[in-house]
Amino acid sequence: CIVSCAAGFEAGFDMDVEAQCAEDGAAFELSGCFEQCVAPASVADSADPPCDGSRVLAHGDNCEARCQEGYEPFPPRLRCNSGTLRPETFECRESACKSPKGIRDAVDPACEAGLMVLPGNLCVCLCNDGYSPSVESLECATGRFTPERFVCEGMPCAAPEGI
Repeated sequence: CIVSCAAGFEAGFDMDVEAQCAEDGAAFELSGCFEQCVAPASVADSADPPCDGSRVLAHGDNCEARCQEGYEPFPPRLRCNSGTLRPETFECRESACKSPKGIRDAVDPACEAGLMVLPGNLCVCLCNDGYSPSVESLECATGRFTPERFVCEGMPCAAPEGI
């Protein structure tokens, strides 16, 4: 006879489905089948599908959570255990912005806040002495600055006095 798992169940990773018959032959016990997990639905700003390539996960599989561009999953991984994801879901949080690099005559890091600027906050632009930023600040949202960059412009020299 062929033994297989019922719909919605799957053999565990690297396991065989086994049936053991009772001595009287009237009953048997099935082992090795585990309930599958369904990827979280309706997660705001998640990618489609929300888990790396699948909506259904086998027992023992991980859901590597995925979000739309500009967002990061928290927590980044869920695990399927006998039909239950642990933790049950994730959220997509707005990504922070990295301080701009490669700006001529800018300090390093180029933002007063440091290397990372949290969403909704400003990067106050910093230039070396004798230079001023083309814009005072950049606003961080979904992992990107608006405006995207700034330049450090040379400041005019003060005219000598008393000559």
